[in-house]
Amino acid sequence: MVGFDSTDPAVAATTANVIARACTELNMETKSNATDWVRNLLENQLAEMKAKVERSEEALNKYVAQNNLVFATEDRSATPTGFGPTSMNVPTDRLENLTSQLTQAT
Repeated sequence: MVGFDSTDPAVAATTANVIARACTELNMETKSNATDWVRNLLENQLAEMKAKVERSEEALNKYVAQNNLVFATEDRSATPTGFGPTSMNVPTDRLENLTSQLTQAT
């Protein structure tokens, strides 16, 4: 609650309203700045994680190819080139979770 004392009731009301409006605008600006900061942080983390996942997948696929390895997927089938379509992929799940959080934050 904002109050302002004056001998003129109109001046008191106008001044109190101006102060309240300024406080509200400052509060909104602060929240907006915080949201922008978090969005930028999440975007940077997301980009870093995407790059890390890509590097890890490239390294894994290279290792698989060099060593003629086969990965079994959840349906017990095998794929010679790495993870099958139904295998659990934790980094991708984490990436999707961060993308979802970023969308909700903006």
